[in-house]
Amino acid sequence: MFELESLVEVLATVCDEDGLAVIGVNGRGNVCYWSAGAHDVFGYAPTAMLDQPITRLAPHAECLFEDLVGEAAQGGFPSPVEVRVDRPDGTPISVRMRAVPAGAPGEGCVVMARV
Repeated sequence: MFELESLVEVLATVCDEDGLAVIGVNGRGNVCYWSAGAHDVFGYAPTAMLDQPITRLAPHAECLFEDLVGEAAQGGFPSPVEVRVDRPDGTPISVRMRAVPAGAPGEGCVVMARV
C-alpha cells in the first residue's frame, strides 16, 4: 500500500483539473496536504488549512466528516457524501466528497471533493 504522502502527490498530479480538490488527511484527522484545487474549491489557502482538523471546513457536519475520514483511514471505502460548506467569505457551496484509504490502517486517507 502507498504511503499517505506518496498517494496524495500522485492523486494531486493525476487529478490536477479545475474544480477538483485533493486533500491529504492524517490519522488524527488533520489536513496534511491541500492542493491548488482545494484552494479553488473551498477558498482557503494552504497555510489556513494545513495541520487543522478537516472538520474546520464544516463544523456543523463534524460527525459526517469523522465517519467519512475515519472509515477511509481504517482501510474502508465509504460512500461519497454531499455536504454544505461555507467559504471564508461566507458563501455557501455544496460539495461531493469521496475518501480513499492511504497507507497502513490508521495512517490516513485522501479526500477528493468537487462542487
